[in-house]
Amino acid sequence: MGQNSLALYSKKRRLGIIGAGLGGITAALYARMQGWDVEVYERQNVPGGKMHSAAVEGQIFDQGPTVLTWPSLIDALFASAGKRREDYLELLKVDPQYHHNFTDGTKIEITSEDTGNSLIAQGFTTKEEWGAYQSLAQRYWDETSKYFLSRPWRPFDLLRPRMAYAGWRLDAHRRYGAIIDTLFSNRYLRHIMKYKSIYLGSEAATAPAAFLTMPYLEEKMGIWQPVGGLGQVTRSLEKLGKEIGISFYYNMTLTTLNEVKGKWLSTFSHDNSITLESFDAVVYAGDVMALRSIFPASISSIPQSPRPSSSAIIWHIPTYTKNELPHHSVWYPENPEQELKTIVRTQSIGNSNHTVYVVHRGATEKGVQGLYVLIPLPPLSISFDSWSKNSSSNLWEYAYEVLKKRIKISDNIAPANEWIPIDFAHKQLSYRGTIFGLAADFWQSAFFRPYNRIKKGLYLVGAGTQPGGGVPLVQISASFAINLLNKDFPT
Repeated sequence: MGQNSLALYSKKRRLGIIGAGLGGITAALYARMQGWDVEVYERQNVPGGKMHSAAVEGQIFDQGPTVLTWPSLIDALFASAGKRREDYLELLKVDPQYHHNFTDGTKIEITSEDTGNSLIAQGFTTKEEWGAYQSLAQRYWDETSKYFLSRPWRPFDLLRPRMAYAGWRLDAHRRYGAIIDTLFSNRYLRHIMKYKSIYLGSEAATAPAAFLTMPYLEEKMGIWQPVGGLGQVTRSLEKLGKEIGISFYYNMTLTTLNEVKGKWLSTFSHDNSITLESFDAVVYAGDVMALRSIFPASISSIPQSPRPSSSAIIWHIPTYTKNELPHHSVWYPENPEQELKTIVRTQSIGNSNHTVYVVHRGATEKGVQGLYVLIPLPPLSISFDSWSKNSSSNLWEYAYEVLKKRIKISDNIAPANEWIPIDFAHKQLSYRGTIFGLAADFWQSAFFRPYNRIKKGLYLVGAGTQPGGGVPLVQISASFAINLLNKDFPT
């Protein structure tokens, strides 16, 4: 629906969106294009949420995700407003996608083009294996997109006959790790495939088989780098939102939310003052667990102690030392399988068995290169006592030694910025410092993940709700929420 249609469909109803991250702004755009008067409130001073980028010595660093997958979702969002994404946001395809490095010297390159033949040529799979993988992943994708990416579900929907058929087609009784072991014989390729589950906070041994769609989508749709960093995505969407009449308010922290006579009274703190707003409906696009204290009546809809996804420590390192690196490099530890178990099962930080993930950004005009360095970590304990004052320094020493052995790096180099799990917990209100919301294991996926509607007038968007975590799924959660909103408030 284009901008010129807005007045024709105006409901003269006021919608409050809590959170100006990707999910919140996407929901705001969908709602505005359906005629709602939309206001977005954000506790930080800029849009982005976890998808935020910052400049250090002229170099752009992301603070969360580093690439986009499924870019057609962004294109469709702009198109629905009668705009071209290319006029707001430039995307560059990343190829090769990843360089994977093991301690015994084994290296695997994942390409964007002709991925299967590239891996066959490198000797890590066969034509028969890759064909079987493609066939199964396509089947999973067909069923997932048809059922689970088209609408949210509740547990009682499991009783529908078509859900039984979808579950059979998706091998619901099997787990992702077992599927990978069946498909591939090479242990290095197996680990690379299984490791993707950590990005959604699950171990391959417990994740649903449908996770096979993750590497499949990266192969089919590619991974993309926005010019200006991932934060440019939300900034471009904010610009579009302002053009079509959405209002944005920053440094506004939601403190209370109450339903009174069909209206949603929302209290915001701002510069030592309090603002009270009244909405016909509210979309909450923050961490779902934070809503429990803001709106106690939501407790029955949000689990009390869900299993969190993984966290991470992230460093931003500007450097004048020239390195010829691909966009993504991954260096695995001596015992990579044990690392996964440590993060997911024991939730121990440890000191000497970590994967180091590096995103390299080319030199600026002043010659500053950028290294975004990340180590996956378990979530914080309930009391946060799993993170000690020495955790950061120990992890940096480990990362530095890994980098020093493999790239050119000065002896006195130091990170300009550091994000630790406690930062994610305090600054982004992330449950136990996670970066992917709730873990996406079987009992926290699809029917069992928090529904996108608490009650009429209050809706959920983000990684902690359906369909799940990750950039594309957060966008889809916004469409889920606004579809439910419009069903509750028909024209």
